[in-house]
Amino acid sequence: MQSIPKVGIYCRLSIEDKDKLKTDDSQSIQNQKAMLRDYCHERDWEIYDIYCDDGYSGIDRTRPAFHRLLADCEAGKINLVLCKDQSRFSRDTVVIEQYINDKFLEWGIRFIGVADHADSDSEMYSTMRLFTSAYNEMYVKDISAKIRRTLTYKREHGQFIGSFAPYGYQIDPADHHHLIIDAETAPTVQLIFERYIQGNGYRKIVQELNKQGILNPSAYKQHTGSRYRNGNADASTAKDLWTQSTIAAILRNEMYTGTLVQGKSHPISYKNKKRKNVSKDAWIRIPNAHEAIIDQETWKRTQERLNSAYSCVFIKALRHFPLCLGKSDVVYAVVP
Repeated sequence: MQSIPKVGIYCRLSIEDKDKLKTDDSQSIQNQKAMLRDYCHERDWEIYDIYCDDGYSGIDRTRPAFHRLLADCEAGKINLVLCKDQSRFSRDTVVIEQYINDKFLEWGIRFIGVADHADSDSEMYSTMRLFTSAYNEMYVKDISAKIRRTLTYKREHGQFIGSFAPYGYQIDPADHHHLIIDAETAPTVQLIFERYIQGNGYRKIVQELNKQGILNPSAYKQHTGSRYRNGNADASTAKDLWTQSTIAAILRNEMYTGTLVQGKSHPISYKNKKRKNVSKDAWIRIPNAHEAIIDQETWKRTQERLNSAYSCVFIKALRHFPLCLGKSDVVYAVVP
């Protein structure tokens, strides 16, 4: 007697799919769940668990529910993976081959995609899988290229496309691609520039801001209800304190002059979300895109002092380590 399959239902919806829901909700997570539950009930299959990744691309290899599904597969808790179609499982050819055509066979797991009639137990599937995988990958590559073109167009036409406004600004409620001054934090930005051109160093500015109890940018965003998380946070920023690196970043940010600066980095590829820095001359700069917090004279004096300070530290380093420097040596300096 054939044993009853223990099914792991996997559902996925990408951001691009969500855009389509305005006219067609057949892709929605809830509808995927309902369809796959019915499919199991009609066959008296046991559903072990339902795994859902909402807002994740089909080439994203960091999907949390996807990895939980794979872990349960490897642990022998599931012997059948059920999806709406193969593209819900993945649009990455490498992942398809690694799991459906390799690991799943090793673990004794059957894969079924209902809508596209994918079934790893079928002799036709091995041929169909290659065509489907190639199509899905071409689809993702095409979507990625279209998104890049759209973002470039928006940047070149002075539209802000970030998720979070720079400290001192807020996203305009009437136009989410435009920045307006945040009356609560803009004075702090002005204070930082004023103190610096008066001759104060990073450390002294940090001490003054922390003494006044002013929230640092990350803490302020969270305080105002934003879901912002600082991936570079250290012990100081975690305590809502200002740091010298934060001051340095603000003093180097040309956005405060009213110039919109974007396109500083881009993904390595459509498959890899890690970002690669772009050379400064390739940044997209749009002057007078929003109201300035500091004037051009203040910006000029600030950059002159910053550049002068870096030069002084470099020269001091050369004097201090004259015998250590060869053609391949590099001096790194942090200006206080």
